[in-house]
Amino acid sequence: MATISTKTSHPKTNNLDRGFTLIEILIVIGLIAAIFLLGLPKIGGLFRMNLNKASREIASVVRESYNSSLMSGKAYRIVWDLKARTYWAEAGPRNLLLDTEESKEKEKQRARYRKKGEVEEQGPAFSMDKTVTRKKKSLPSGIAFHQIFTDQGKDPIIEGTAYTHIFPHGVTERTIIQLTDDQKAEMSLVLSAVLGTTHLERRFMTMKEGYEEP
Repeated sequence: MATISTKTSHPKTNNLDRGFTLIEILIVIGLIAAIFLLGLPKIGGLFRMNLNKASREIASVVRESYNSSLMSGKAYRIVWDLKARTYWAEAGPRNLLLDTEESKEKEKQRARYRKKGEVEEQGPAFSMDKTVTRKKKSLPSGIAFHQIFTDQGKDPIIEGTAYTHIFPHGVTERTIIQLTDDQKAEMSLVLSAVLGTTHLERRFMTMKEGYEEP
């Protein structure tokens, strides 16, 4: 009589079902970390390229505005919108009084001799010059205005809107534009008072540093 075996056979467990071991998980984490670290220089290089691009484009707008002011005999101004990270060129009147502390004091003195309710006639308003900037220009991705110094005040402008005025007799309002990126890199664009030129410094500069006498 044949003997029937009661031993039960179990299929072998598939290796894919056993999950990952701790060593395998650590290896994967290490590989991901290595790839991330190798990519950091490339990311930093991209931000530096964007900073350089921003400085070139701003310098070009300044120069074109300077040339347009000389040729047209009109005052120009470059508008810097710190929050929106945009800027553009505007053409204005031929006779412009720069809004400085000195000009404000002169305006107060003139106001004393005006008749009650009399308003001084104003020249035409500024409007975008589409031959220089067809539309508002945006800073490259990851780049932002840090703060801006102008001749209109002693304190830096850290929010809102700032202006750089350019006059038809060849003088540009002194301006220092501080740019930064997501990696906290620092760059300053120093706008010369003459010739419409822009000087680049790879650090934050104050107005005093940018225009100190040699």
